[in-house]
Amino acid sequence: MLFVFTYNALAQSPVNKVWHTSFGEPLASFDWTASAVDAAGNVYTTGNTRLSNDKIAAYTTKHDSLGNLVWDQEFEATGIDASYGVAIQLDGSGNVYIAGAAYSASSLHFDFLVIKYENDGDQVWYATRNGTGNGDDNASALIVDGAQNVYVTDPSKGVGTQMDFMTLKLFANGTAHWAKRYDYAQLDEAPVAIRFLNTTTIEVSGGSASSDTTWDIAAVRYKLPTGLSGPNYRREAFDIDFERPLGLARDEQGDFYVCGSAPSDSTGYDMVFARLDTALNVVWDLTFDGGGFDDAALNISLDDNGDVLATGYVGLDSSGQQTALATLKLAGDDGSLLWQKNYGSLAATGRRFAGRRVVSDEAGNVIVAGEVTEGSLSHFLTLKYDSQGRYEWERSYAGNSSGLNRPTAVLVTGEGETLVGGLSAEGGTPTYVWIKYEEFKRDEEYVPGPDSLPAYALNEVIVRFSPHVVNTAFVDNLSLNWGRVEQIITDTALIALMDSTLGAGGLLGRWKLIRIFHKLKSTTTHLTGRTGESVQIPRVWSAFILNIGEAEVKHPVSVSMALDSLPYRYIRYAHPNYVLRFPTASLLSGANDPLYDDQHSLWDTPNTAFDDAHINIEPAWDIVDNAESWSSREVKIAQFDTGVQFTHEDLGCEGCPGLSGSVVTRALWFNNDTIIDLANYPVEELDVSPLAPDTSGHGTRAAGIMAAVRNNEKGIAGIAGGNAEEGQAGALLNSYRIIAESGYSTITYLTDAILYELMLPQGGGDIFCIEAQLVVPGESTGGASLPQAKLLREQIEMAYDLEVIQTTARGNNGNVNDNTEIIYPAMYKDNWLISVGASGVNGEHLDATAPPEINNGSLGESFRTSYGADVDIIAPGTSNIIYSTVRNDSSNTSYTFFNGTSAALPHMTGTSALLLYHSRDELSQEDVEHLLEYSAFDIENNNPLINYPSGYDIYNGWGRLDAGRALEMIDPEHDNLRVVHFEFEGDYDHEDMVCSGQPECPFMLTNGFRDLCTEEAIDNGSSAILRKVYVPFNIPIASEYGIEPVDLDDPDKPAWWVRSSNAGLWNKPVYDSQTGQYIVTPGNQLFFDQEPEYENGYLTGKIAGYQILVDPNDLGCALDTIFPEEILTFPTHFTGPPKLKFSLLASAPSDFVGPVVISSQREPKKKQLPVIAYPNPAKHEVQIKYELEQSAQVSLAIFNTGGQFVHGIDYAIQPPGQYAQTIGLNDLAPGMYFCTFVSDRFYHTIKLIKL
Repeated sequence: MLFVFTYNALAQSPVNKVWHTSFGEPLASFDWTASAVDAAGNVYTTGNTRLSNDKIAAYTTKHDSLGNLVWDQEFEATGIDASYGVAIQLDGSGNVYIAGAAYSASSLHFDFLVIKYENDGDQVWYATRNGTGNGDDNASALIVDGAQNVYVTDPSKGVGTQMDFMTLKLFANGTAHWAKRYDYAQLDEAPVAIRFLNTTTIEVSGGSASSDTTWDIAAVRYKLPTGLSGPNYRREAFDIDFERPLGLARDEQGDFYVCGSAPSDSTGYDMVFARLDTALNVVWDLTFDGGGFDDAALNISLDDNGDVLATGYVGLDSSGQQTALATLKLAGDDGSLLWQKNYGSLAATGRRFAGRRVVSDEAGNVIVAGEVTEGSLSHFLTLKYDSQGRYEWERSYAGNSSGLNRPTAVLVTGEGETLVGGLSAEGGTPTYVWIKYEEFKRDEEYVPGPDSLPAYALNEVIVRFSPHVVNTAFVDNLSLNWGRVEQIITDTALIALMDSTLGAGGLLGRWKLIRIFHKLKSTTTHLTGRTGESVQIPRVWSAFILNIGEAEVKHPVSVSMALDSLPYRYIRYAHPNYVLRFPTASLLSGANDPLYDDQHSLWDTPNTAFDDAHINIEPAWDIVDNAESWSSREVKIAQFDTGVQFTHEDLGCEGCPGLSGSVVTRALWFNNDTIIDLANYPVEELDVSPLAPDTSGHGTRAAGIMAAVRNNEKGIAGIAGGNAEEGQAGALLNSYRIIAESGYSTITYLTDAILYELMLPQGGGDIFCIEAQLVVPGESTGGASLPQAKLLREQIEMAYDLEVIQTTARGNNGNVNDNTEIIYPAMYKDNWLISVGASGVNGEHLDATAPPEINNGSLGESFRTSYGADVDIIAPGTSNIIYSTVRNDSSNTSYTFFNGTSAALPHMTGTSALLLYHSRDELSQEDVEHLLEYSAFDIENNNPLINYPSGYDIYNGWGRLDAGRALEMIDPEHDNLRVVHFEFEGDYDHEDMVCSGQPECPFMLTNGFRDLCTEEAIDNGSSAILRKVYVPFNIPIASEYGIEPVDLDDPDKPAWWVRSSNAGLWNKPVYDSQTGQYIVTPGNQLFFDQEPEYENGYLTGKIAGYQILVDPNDLGCALDTIFPEEILTFPTHFTGPPKLKFSLLASAPSDFVGPVVISSQREPKKKQLPVIAYPNPAKHEVQIKYELEQSAQVSLAIFNTGGQFVHGIDYAIQPPGQYAQTIGLNDLAPGMYFCTFVSDRFYHTIKLIKL
């Protein structure tokens, strides 16, 4: 039986912009336009356009459902100098009727105009009429009956009156039958609508002035067919300002629904809504204030249930220069507010958002067309909410406009199809536009794992196709987010193979593929890393979500495994769309921040119960505060989480460059459809809780621990939040919300966000704080083991190659070494990222499930932090000791407790940010990881109930995070410590394995490798040359650079480590005696083939990595090559030669500038020069004796133990023979020195003791 979690109300809807078209050249000063759609999806538009003779003509068009222009008509007639289309109607025969205005230059007035076109666009007739007052008359609305009689209404200048209602009936041939007028007080009237009240009555409604300052709502009725008047109704218009836009809707029984704006004594203009019955009696009325500033309701409509939808704007400041687009839903029966959503910038950007049109579809979803204006520029904005007001999707459109864009229509043309039309100033010239959007509904349903929580999506799998079978035109059109398999996969043989494999009955081509990476094109081949290096990236644009249709094989695990088994030339990999989780177990120097004494996780607070629980932060702050490094360095953290309330008081500061003056520079929401700017959303959307029933979010808590501003006399102190008292900038955040409304999401949210961040041209994160994790059940599900999450693996490896420091939470799942579950990304390759477990109130591995005598969790907690599988360090993760910021919908001053590895992670990430901030050198992933591990407080416990050995253990990793000690390890004031980078260049040495006397060896890959040859894989069991590329080194680091490696007095903590990112070399193959193959693990990984040693001022060792050299003919590449003269070398996607590099933790002179780049061609191949120093130790002088076998120029240099040069002599060229040189020591202080003799052929270093 298959159990699923279903969240149908929260379905995701990928949206395509199917087409857009522009047409006509209307006058920008006249926004008269109207549209209609027929049952076939054809769209009809009327308005005006400029002719070649510079006249203006009423302009009517028909476009088919694909956006093609079927016909267009420019209306011209004798005696009419300009004309305008204002309203449009279709009859049952497909005829098109236009109502508008015709202008005469001789009279300087408008007359009303009606035009009839046949369905093919041919004009049938037109009619004009001048009102009784010989003034302006312009038709505003029309209807057509079954006999093709036309009824038109318009504001018309009367005799002795101002503008009146004028209503006219035209026969089917266009001749007038009767005309009627309505005036109330010889003041202005403005008809806006006409409708059939029943088969014998029509009704005209609109505004009617009852005094110079008061307007009423009026409804005037006429009997058919004679046009007899009555009865008429009036109602005071609730103080609605008729000088401002207003809206009118009618229900099936004829009741009126009115919206507009009315002045208030204290809150500017407010929105006004009312329902009136057919006699204009008030059923209900409502005044709505959006926040104390000017508001306006601009449009109103009804859904199929009779509820009221309205849109407009609410003011955000007193200037009116900042507004939010408001959408409201009111109960039709009593006017009660069902929901209200604002879309507008929370950040002070001066942008104005306004809704112009609102409609609903058959399912009750609400679609709003609005505009965003900033200065003289504006663009369309289309929003969709479900019937409960939950966000569905948004789209913007500006075309190639450099001016104003305003929507005038939104139409629902079919299931999931939306048309938005309006005026656009494309290229500076006004034009009409239509944009068609089409959505695909994806229900959010999940299959549970062994823990009964959702594990992966029910009807979806992730498939990474071979790039050569993917339609790159689709990939490169970023307006398209989904399509049929047959539209995206170009290889029909593959589609047939997939169909037969899954038993889809020939229908698989119609299944849907959904884009994962919304900003990635096939033309993107390289990205720039954190340190400025261009890195070639894998072609992950060929990965899609496959929506599983009807087939014999339907379970996502079975589908994944079936597709994963297909030839590699077709499919790279397939696996379920795994669910993300956020590992919060439950959501429960000093600083002047008022809550600082409650932050027991940071420092040794006065509460003695938590003396061993903290990360020793104050010495770290002392180091940073007393240094100048912060003045010119910026560190940015990309936080992949549930979002951040960037308006929180403790995330803002004077001069902060982020949103609303905060440290958050980006706040984006990735939702499998598009990328949404959360700066335009209300507070409740900024941070969404991953666990019910809590509703206060997750990411804001993590953000506070990392980046809350310190010493600002507010709330808490963030680890890397800078120092407000000193004007010291802290870490900045790019916040990525990767969670849906339900509290769950899938890895495609995370992978899309990671790649987006990596693709930023500037301002990308130095550190990735990945709070989300996915749990893959390790045992069988659906009868087979679950495939690895390879899509996420590629993104994590890509970020590593781009030199990003990645930190991740280990989880709260206890022991995972029994293979019941695998947690990613924490359990990917250890050198790619740093994983953290949680510590308890005593600072040791957190186990809140243990017996009371060793339980170190807080009251109410019942979890154990995950352990094993290369956990690196632990950090505070229990709620009693952790206090942080938290989202609050109505306040920006809220704080609360936090726990789990979700809380431990920001402690480690914040400390990592301090390391980057303070370091004089550009630190790599491996550098940060080693500094954190080497400086961690070792957890050694001899308690027989729980015994932690000295050094690394699988529970505590290298120990508890110690921020103070970590900063000391790179601080100039602590023995001039720093991380020195060594890099080699030139021609490297190589050595090939020999297997049974053959130059090729059998091998097998542990993971499918990316983009090989012409998309073929290296078959497991193939043979290849396994080539070790290496550089032996013997570097006089003391004499040439004044560098002295640190001795940590721990054989498990050497002062050196390799740096493998973007190396272009793999780890050493491991021989498997059972298969007789060498096991190769793809992924950049260097190693020391000879462990470095430091002696007599020289650092000696050998660094290496492996290449796999394959005969391309074996891969089906058809290159007709001769092996091994012509070969393919893997990894292939790395540009240039391999990169051999390592780091050294050392003391170095303050003026040292790295990195140290060494040409492999100048590797010293010098002999040891026999040297004797006597006496040694010496007080006044020492005699140096040596022998030369051939002529050489010899130099002598003396260095102190700090690597500083103190004395030197260059001797002339000396012939072969024995020599004795006397060196005076009186100028040297007592102590130990290194005396180095160097020539172009010889070298020698000896220790010299000065007494």
